[in-house]
Amino acid sequence: MKKTRRIFLPVFVLCILLIVFLTASAQEDPIKTELEKALQSKDVQQELAEPDGASFTLLPDNSWRLFGIGTGSYDFNDSDDINDATQEAMLKAKAHLSKFMKERITSDEGLNILTQKKRTLVKNSGGDEKSVKKDDTKTIAYQIKTSADEILKGVIVLETTKTPSTAGGGTVVVKVGLSSKSLGLAGRVKRDLQNETPYPTIKAGQKMSPQEDTVERKRSKSDF
Repeated sequence: MKKTRRIFLPVFVLCILLIVFLTASAQEDPIKTELEKALQSKDVQQELAEPDGASFTLLPDNSWRLFGIGTGSYDFNDSDDINDATQEAMLKAKAHLSKFMKERITSDEGLNILTQKKRTLVKNSGGDEKSVKKDDTKTIAYQIKTSADEILKGVIVLETTKTPSTAGGGTVVVKVGLSSKSLGLAGRVKRDLQNETPYPTIKAGQKMSPQEDTVERKRSKSDF
């Protein structure tokens, strides 16, 4: 009887942990939901349609959002070729973001655009647009530029669209995004891991991240 209880207890604990994990995975991440909503705005879509494929918004509270887009092509309608095209699109989206952060964001033109966009947002929210200074924008822009490589590690896939061609093959478009809020969360998680913050023990072979569904058009189910 005691042996049965010793076996039952670990199984029960694992079941509870699994239920808690699945429940948490099913809940929408508010930061990611905010990015997905902002991605659909007219201004962001127009900027992503430009050759550089990047959109940046500096918000009135000095938080920010950054989006990128990339396109990959495939010749054969098989999973390997489509996966390669998706990876190509992801790399291009990251390349666009990298170029924007390392080159465009601190250019005079880029700083002027960001400052004016922020003034408009402040004015629309009832604030004093004259309080928005270019020097303040420049400080944030240079902080982003110097941290570009680290920032890219926090990119979230927000949308993937596969468009078949009538002649065979097709294209895959990947839209990615991140924000100062999502990076703040990522930074806290990283610090916790480095400090060896205790987490529930996971048995060998147990998967702790939900698999993404492969569909024609999807939004990532990452719980990041």
